[in-house]
Amino acid sequence: MMYYQVGNKKHYTNVDALAAFTKDPTLDLQLKFDYNFVNQPHLWQTEPELSVYDYMDKHAQILSDRYRKVHLRYSGGTDSHTLLQSFVRTKGVVDLEHVTTEEMSEFSRKHYNHNKPDFVEVAKLDAVNSFSRFSHRGLTHKEFDRALCNYKGNLNSVLSNQSLYWDMCSDRTTLRGIMENDVVVTGKEKPRLVVEDGWWCWTALDGKFSDSQADFDRGVQVWFFLTDDVPELQIKLSWLKLKYLEQLARELKTPITNNWVIKIQAVTGMYYQRINHAMGYRALNPVLDTVASKMSEPSRTRIKEYRQWNDANGITNLFNDYCEDIVRNVRSDFYTSAEKKHESDYRSRLLEIYNISGVWHKNIPITPVSPDLLPGSPAPGYL
Repeated sequence: MMYYQVGNKKHYTNVDALAAFTKDPTLDLQLKFDYNFVNQPHLWQTEPELSVYDYMDKHAQILSDRYRKVHLRYSGGTDSHTLLQSFVRTKGVVDLEHVTTEEMSEFSRKHYNHNKPDFVEVAKLDAVNSFSRFSHRGLTHKEFDRALCNYKGNLNSVLSNQSLYWDMCSDRTTLRGIMENDVVVTGKEKPRLVVEDGWWCWTALDGKFSDSQADFDRGVQVWFFLTDDVPELQIKLSWLKLKYLEQLARELKTPITNNWVIKIQAVTGMYYQRINHAMGYRALNPVLDTVASKMSEPSRTRIKEYRQWNDANGITNLFNDYCEDIVRNVRSDFYTSAEKKHESDYRSRLLEIYNISGVWHKNIPITPVSPDLLPGSPAPGYL
């Protein structure tokens, strides 16, 4: 679904790509997607004429017609619930699967318990063939070792994530139940915009996609909002987002700079819900529709609990051993840590790998930023 290209060679993890780039920084390093429309920039410069729901529904219908069974990984959040509504509108049938884990933090468990009554109501929808809860027990030492060796994508922070994410992205996942001619549908592809040379551009960060690509023994997985079957869908979402960000800039009477665009799109920002609504996303309930489920307590309780679980199961030491090769082969500025004062200590540098750099997709120009919103123009909102 995605890969890294360094020169003419493909890599399937960011650490392999960064190691190759470390050896020869004259080569080009890029994140790539296996979609034709992403490599056709001209398609992005015209806003698709239909509504975003038309394109969502078109993809839902294609998936229903193509596959024997559609499995939807469902959390009730803005991505999966919006996706489900397309199958409701098109009278498709889906099997919903909500994955929990023994590693779930207390913070996350409270959210899950809050949402359970609403899940019961969702299970009653005509479009829902079944609503099952899959309890991921966490990986054994051996399974985690295998997942590390087979993982694809961004080497994310295992001490900040549950082993579920590593398991999902391994080409030998322990997740079962997918049959031939089945499809697992996930949605996590909200467009990310940047501003370059006065233009709105689409881009993507590998870490945002890595924990939502699985490789099953049978069946396939697809992303719902990023697809060659309906290329207009991701493009339409991008246009809706950029137009709303311009509206927001006028409302706030601020010029549009790339720094402003990056901050305003933060998933824990105060405008998170409004921006999602402008693109057509809606979650199951008010809690999931806001930033509440994205945030941990100020003390970063969830991360601490994940680390405790990993420590107790021997995963921390295993991961440190795995990281030693990365430290040897990847340039030190490609991974970061708050513990900068310990950079000279080889062993402590292993901790920095938990925040290894992401790789960005090359910007795709969409349309110029409205001239009155660029820095140096008259104050927006007073024209």
